[in-house]
Amino acid sequence: MIKRNPFILAALAASCASAPKVDPVRVAIAEIGSKVNRNGPPLADLAVDHLQDRLVSCSRLIVVERMRLDRIIEEQRPDSSGLGKLSGADWVVYGAITEVVYRGEPGQGELRHIGEVELNLRVIRVEDGRIVFSKGHRGSAEGPPNSIPESLLNRATRAAVDKLAGEIVKLAP
Repeated sequence: MIKRNPFILAALAASCASAPKVDPVRVAIAEIGSKVNRNGPPLADLAVDHLQDRLVSCSRLIVVERMRLDRIIEEQRPDSSGLGKLSGADWVVYGAITEVVYRGEPGQGELRHIGEVELNLRVIRVEDGRIVFSKGHRGSAEGPPNSIPESLLNRATRAAVDKLAGEIVKLAP
């Protein structure tokens, strides 16, 4: 039987209560554009939606609603210097899809199809304009010869977002 010392329990409770509480970081996803000319559903929109989903799932972050941010951006043109203050964001995320590749490669007896998407993201601290994160990642997905190109590119986009979102989450206190 474990004997509990009330003095140790009280000291532990007091130390937990006195630990500084860190407020979640407020994040606004301003824009993920595409520097690639291609037909089909916009991968940039998928990247924004998936990034938002990933960041919302982290309790150390609060994501500012995109529709609200779009209205704020529109109201602030041409002077967007107050963007972060008006949105209530501590960080603003910008980025771009810079490369999209869909190709077939010989596999073990059959052609396998590969989709790759290069995504670059930047996180800017609103308080001072400092870039606190800037990185790119190439997501990829592969499938059999009957794979639908858009499906592979969507999966590759999600893979790139997952990797970068994981790194952004690590920045939050």
